[in-house]
Amino acid sequence: AEVAFTRAPFTPARRNFAPDGPQPVRGLMHPAISPDGATIAFAALGDLWLVATNEAAPVPRRVTNDVFVETNPVWAPDGRTLAYSSDRDGAVAIWVRDLAAGTDRRIAADGTTAAWSPDGSRLAYLDAESQLRVVEVANREQRQVHGRIFEPGRPSWAPDGKAVVMSALKPY
Repeated sequence: AEVAFTRAPFTPARRNFAPDGPQPVRGLMHPAISPDGATIAFAALGDLWLVATNEAAPVPRRVTNDVFVETNPVWAPDGRTLAYSSDRDGAVAIWVRDLAAGTDRRIAADGTTAAWSPDGSRLAYLDAESQLRVVEVANREQRQVHGRIFEPGRPSWAPDGKAVVMSALKPY
């Protein structure tokens, strides 16, 4: 069989993959408002950022600036620290940043999707196996609270700090 057709000439678009100057950021992820409502933490470009909510022309401030991926920020109840996930040690782990000191501390060796207890002493999180775990922030002691969960959601603490709830997809 012989097929003949006429097609329009193709001219590839020229793209500038190394633009000069600031560029708009698209894809802000995981926004979390501070307990006092004055600041929003979010992830963008693989780093954590803070932006004030009470400024006429707010300018985001980069909190982390490295080659690693930081995401899922969540405020401590006192508003002085952020828990977040980072792969800076080769696997995604839970870290806590003291915002005043600018220091980071690894709290759990593998984990993501953390939630602070109401008193700020513990973090509930999901480990690499989708198991629900709780870690004491002061000494990093941790325990498994629930076995593997299928398609888990973010943990959430009861107001009294005695229970952690979360969603899961139950296959049928």
